[in-house]
Amino acid sequence: MKHFWRIRTWLCCATAVMMSGWLGQSFFTAAAVYPSAADFSLAQITWEQNGALLVPDAVDENGETISFPETTMDPAVAAIYGADPFQTEDYPESYSLLDVDGECFVTSVKDQGESGLCWAYAAMGACESDILKQGLSVPESWKSDRGELDLSEASLSWYIYTKRFQLGDLASGDYLILDGKGVGGGNATIASFALAAGIGAQLESYAPMSDWDEGYSEYQRYTSYYQMDSADIIWKLESGSKDLIKQWIMETGAVSASYYSASSYYNNGTSSAYYQTRHTTNDADHAILIVGWDDNYARENFSAKSRPSRDGAWLVRNSWGTDDAYEGYFWMSYDEPSLCELARFQMSENHGDQIRYQYDGGVSYSGIVTKAAANIFTAESDCTLHTVMFPLSSLNASEVGYTVSIYRLNDDAQSPEDGTLVSETSGTAVYSGYKSIALETPVQVEKGEKFAVVLSLERVQLSDRQPYTTVESNMDDTVSSRCLVRDGQSFVCDGTGTWYDMTELQQMTDSSGNYAYSHLGNVALKVLADNGTTQTNTAQLDAALAYGAPNESAGTLYKTAYDAALSLPADAQQWEIDNAAENLLAGLEHDGFVTFPQMLYQAEDYMLGDIDMDGSVTIQDAFQGLITYTKWNAGILDTLLPGQTVAADIDGDGKISIQDAFAILLYYANVSAGNDPDWSEMIRT
Repeated sequence: MKHFWRIRTWLCCATAVMMSGWLGQSFFTAAAVYPSAADFSLAQITWEQNGALLVPDAVDENGETISFPETTMDPAVAAIYGADPFQTEDYPESYSLLDVDGECFVTSVKDQGESGLCWAYAAMGACESDILKQGLSVPESWKSDRGELDLSEASLSWYIYTKRFQLGDLASGDYLILDGKGVGGGNATIASFALAAGIGAQLESYAPMSDWDEGYSEYQRYTSYYQMDSADIIWKLESGSKDLIKQWIMETGAVSASYYSASSYYNNGTSSAYYQTRHTTNDADHAILIVGWDDNYARENFSAKSRPSRDGAWLVRNSWGTDDAYEGYFWMSYDEPSLCELARFQMSENHGDQIRYQYDGGVSYSGIVTKAAANIFTAESDCTLHTVMFPLSSLNASEVGYTVSIYRLNDDAQSPEDGTLVSETSGTAVYSGYKSIALETPVQVEKGEKFAVVLSLERVQLSDRQPYTTVESNMDDTVSSRCLVRDGQSFVCDGTGTWYDMTELQQMTDSSGNYAYSHLGNVALKVLADNGTTQTNTAQLDAALAYGAPNESAGTLYKTAYDAALSLPADAQQWEIDNAAENLLAGLEHDGFVTFPQMLYQAEDYMLGDIDMDGSVTIQDAFQGLITYTKWNAGILDTLLPGQTVAADIDGDGKISIQDAFAILLYYANVSAGNDPDWSEMIRT
């Protein structure tokens, strides 16, 4: 008998600032997040029930009955957030990131205007603070008019809510749907998923909020000046965890958080100090940044109508401009009952020529209890795999054991373990959020080689529940999500060790004939790699610069990006060159010179016409080009890598057409006849 999976689906509720899947409740709260003086009416979003909690008596595609565990699952899994896994210590009675021995580790107060982007301002503020606290490099050319680092809230939000359907991007098809996109709301969990996908650490000067109505270029989706290593998120403060937030602030900078906001609780005549008792974490509707604390902040500073029982408060940076409260800051009582979803984002500098192997592009996820889960990837180039990333569900306990395994697959591999185990790393991950795990043994792979990353999660310490592994899902609710999964990408393993392709799982029915897993997508599991070369490829940037200098009537982005491209140092790294090219292409697109996706993969390692990457142009390449063209016309995204995509685009128009396939066929015919053909002749013919 086969033991299968328990499954739970939850929303990353984008109209609330709270974390998806609040522990202990079977609903979410949602509210538009605007800095209005009025209180907000709250709407309830129920658990998404597609597939239920347990699907008994499922049958596979051959009609074979699969036996499921008989135990049912609680509506939610209790977390162990009370205990601090780190060693506690004495903290100062007061602390402020605004002045740490004369240094400030917080960027200026921003104004979200009439948008619901408080969640993005809080998340970006936490990222900026972490970058400053670590002392990461902030070149002068990156700084804003204020002379400081300013990351783009618009970039973080826009792309996670915008559909992408692009050959070569295996995370295409993953996005959230909400009126107004991210200005309708969001949360720290969504921010962590976007940052993990390589979205969001863009500079404000290249994606300013003022351009929101016009939109942002797909050339810049993955333009990133820093990268997120991991995100730690806890739902609310329990016994002992207040000291944990203090530790986070002192170690890694400001912490984003959410709470219920109502104007009547701020102004107390002589102070701006917030505390109320009518609303709990269920009602959280606004996100802010915690930048310090004062254990002795007097309870008398709070309104006599709503006063905490003890002294002590958090120092908070808001996103309503400097005219608000204490030039954009206010105090919040330690006892505020609605304070929740406290998150830190640990950032690092971009380094080298890094490849991000991923299928999940940052949408809402479901959780599934399975023995193991895996993704199979094909190496884009010769590279070294060094880091694995995966999210931990808020439904899990605060500590989860993990084992990450890398398999070098056989040519005819039938499962993620059908090959040689070349690296295995085990440990314990803490808190929900996206995690980065450095491989104990980095793995070198060759271009075109298939490899698998396998993730197994185990319960630890006091937890009596198996952890949930996160997978993508298609859902329709207040916030809808969309994801694409294709054959041979993601797999889950049942209790007997049998592996199932996610597309196979989608076709399985329960005893009522329902397709219980039809809404599930790829496993949320990424691999980072370095190609290990010091050589850089400027083909894409050179092609963009060939359009020449902008004239006086050119757009601001074209001018700014062109100047930045010319100012690149001679020893610029590949990611700096790529960023410059992407920003410049976006400026050229805005001014009507190019159309996305022209030149998108110009700098990729490829041989023109060699789609299957076997080192020669054959009839199989022509056939693959024709298949890709046919799928594209049918709305199906083929699994070509970036290098394969540009190899297939013979005429360089950014599309794979029947003309491209014919050109490859004609080229092959000429080579077979002993001729030395020229690609330009094949295209012209």
